[in-house]
Amino acid sequence: MAYTIDLGRKFLHGIIPTLRPSTVRRFKRSIRILDAYIATGNIPKHAPRVAPPPLPGAIGKVAQEFLEHKKQGRCALITVEHHRRLLSYFTVSMETQGKVDLSQITEDDVLSFLDVPESKQARFSAMKQFYRYVGKHYPGKPDYSYVFEFTHFVPTRKLPSAYSLDEIRIVEESIDRSSAIGKRTYAMFLLASRLGLRISDITNLRFDNIDWDQSTIKLSQVKTGKPIELPLLAPVGEAIISYLRVRPDCDLDYVFVTHTPPLSMMNRSGASKLISNAITGSGIDGAGRKHGPHSLRSSLATRMLEEGTDLPVISDSLGHGGNDITMEYLRIDIGAIRRCMLEVPPVNDSFYGQQNGIFYI
Repeated sequence: MAYTIDLGRKFLHGIIPTLRPSTVRRFKRSIRILDAYIATGNIPKHAPRVAPPPLPGAIGKVAQEFLEHKKQGRCALITVEHHRRLLSYFTVSMETQGKVDLSQITEDDVLSFLDVPESKQARFSAMKQFYRYVGKHYPGKPDYSYVFEFTHFVPTRKLPSAYSLDEIRIVEESIDRSSAIGKRTYAMFLLASRLGLRISDITNLRFDNIDWDQSTIKLSQVKTGKPIELPLLAPVGEAIISYLRVRPDCDLDYVFVTHTPPLSMMNRSGASKLISNAITGSGIDGAGRKHGPHSLRSSLATRMLEEGTDLPVISDSLGHGGNDITMEYLRIDIGAIRRCMLEVPPVNDSFYGQQNGIFYI
């Protein structure tokens, strides 16, 4: 029987009620590819992407201008995406209240939007920068920049999540490397756990970033744009080679690719989920700790600190923007903190007897 678009629709209609949500997406995607092939004779390179968060009305137009301004200022794309998502929440909220222009927004609207504990720090940063832009480019509109000067937001600092060397080894050994996807997960995991690469740098890793002769990895970091050079450790190199032997045959120059058509580079969320599943499925007790790829960077930094590695070396190895970020790991290395503490000299008993001890009763 020859495939037709109507046949594909009937197939989906009959099978979807029996499938899990994640499987439904995969079947729909496959049918879309077949439909595109029937219609054009080509397999599309990319499946339809989710539409970006909406920015409706005149407020949304100004927000879009602000985002373009950030891009031109070479702001990291991931930061621009975060700003767009938060500003979308704000503009949509204003639209539902019938406010479609900047002049209709009140101070209470801004304060109400900021008063969300779960994302308070991110909202504060995005709105502060947005209203700086408004004040500069729209002088006739209400400028609430002063709100951020008088609203003192102290960001809460959480301890970085870290795993011991033994726990990392347990996770590594638990990853099933009998399949192509397992080999891919294992190689990505080692790049994070042994070299401390960010997930964005792992998914963007290209073949020309790897110098097999010199056993190094050289790349420009996605987050900071700064170049970094790391040693290609033997276990990491062997894991990558093992994956390349079963990697789907395609023209993409990314090391890690999807394994279902249309083939493309791995995205951050998909790669992060694979690493997270490896940690949670290993059997180690991760209660109270995050289990994403960033926790592997924290774990590596903590181990380097425990071994006496200088902070500038850790900072350079992990590609931090400055040593102040690396200092965060001192908060979970109690041994290092104790080594930094000054000895407190003993107090003479006569000290407590001053003024007949009136101050110490």
